[in-house]
Amino acid sequence: MTTTTTIAVPTSCAALCTKLAELAQRIDDQLAQAGSGAAIDYGALEQGVADALGEVERGLHAQVLARLDIDVPAIRVWGDEYRRIGRSESEYHTLAGTVRVMRTVYRKTVRNGDTLDPVSVRAGVVADGWLPHTARAMAHLLAQETSREAEATGRELARLPYSRSSFERVGHEVGKLFRRAQPRIEEALIQEYAVPADARSVSISIDRVALPMEEPIEASPVPVDPPWVAAVMAAAPPHPPEVQAVLDEQNQGDAPKIARNFRMAYAATVTLHDAEGDSIHTIPTGGCPRAMCAGCAEASRATSPRCVRSGRSSRWRT
Repeated sequence: MTTTTTIAVPTSCAALCTKLAELAQRIDDQLAQAGSGAAIDYGALEQGVADALGEVERGLHAQVLARLDIDVPAIRVWGDEYRRIGRSESEYHTLAGTVRVMRTVYRKTVRNGDTLDPVSVRAGVVADGWLPHTARAMAHLLAQETSREAEATGRELARLPYSRSSFERVGHEVGKLFRRAQPRIEEALIQEYAVPADARSVSISIDRVALPMEEPIEASPVPVDPPWVAAVMAAAPPHPPEVQAVLDEQNQGDAPKIARNFRMAYAATVTLHDAEGDSIHTIPTGGCPRAMCAGCAEASRATSPRCVRSGRSSRWRT
């Protein structure tokens, strides 16, 4: 038995409604086959529903992103003028997968000026086409586990169907954005922080720890033999087969490209105490390896005066 329901949707979304109708029909057909009381592969049904809804989700994103495009001869962004240089398809990555959208590309009106994609700018795209919430979700998974485990988690959840290398790249791009905004974020947070009424003193602690870090090894320069050495080597007879076999075995494989080095990471805390000296609240500050300890100290100094100004200065000790 079927029911016909009429709803008004934009013309551009008519195909998506067709997809939903097809999904509902497939589910109804599978339920009809199980009418005799036999078991069904419900895991496959779950996956089919997720795939179909993912297709609808990608279609909606494609419609919205296409409407963010601006197709005019020239635009001005933050005071800089950009001229249209053409239109082409570009990939945008959503929680449900990748979509391709036709958009206009502009170039700044200076020699070798930067190019600009209005869709990416208006949508707040991260790096090369990653939509904001998608990038945030990938960075969140990468913060919880390794990139390989994040890839496996996304596959099991039927979301974020991207490779391990994509998780690595996007996670680092989100980290760069946060680092640039971190001073403004922390300043806003400390300005909004309300010091507890029973706070009576402040203590500051700074510590450090050695962390193993994977760092790329820079390639050493290739030695250049003097001309007379090169001439002698060229005229020398070849090595015996057994010697050449040993040399070939030694030269097999690439040299390691990653070194495991221990670097110092710094941490500082600003703790509020009550009249008995018990801690009430702690504000942590961290510094990544290679960062200077002065950075943590400066962050602590920036935090503690705010706490003092928020309380009764005559009753505080630092």
